[in-house]
Amino acid sequence: MTQDGEKELQLVIENTTGSHERYIDAAIKANGSLYITYFSDGPGIDFFSGKSDYEAFLSIEAQHKDLLLLHLIKALHGHGAEITSALMTIAKENGIPYSFASY
Repeated sequence: MTQDGEKELQLVIENTTGSHERYIDAAIKANGSLYITYFSDGPGIDFFSGKSDYEAFLSIEAQHKDLLLLHLIKALHGHGAEITSALMTIAKENGIPYSFASY
């Protein structure tokens, strides 16, 4: 929840600790925008960023989020996945309701 009590969804994608730390999360903000946070710290990061750590932030405004979703689904097809099977598996593994019909 935000300070205003609005709902926000967040999913931690990676949270690795140790000699090389990395944290990635994705969130749907209360305004509907998609926000991805990336942080990495450890050996080799200075080669990539010139610093001992690296932070990046990506945001997609709410009105463009659905188009991004459609392109991500299209990208599943390009990687050898049967689209409906892949999406049903993801939905099932994460407790997301769906319906499916075939003829």
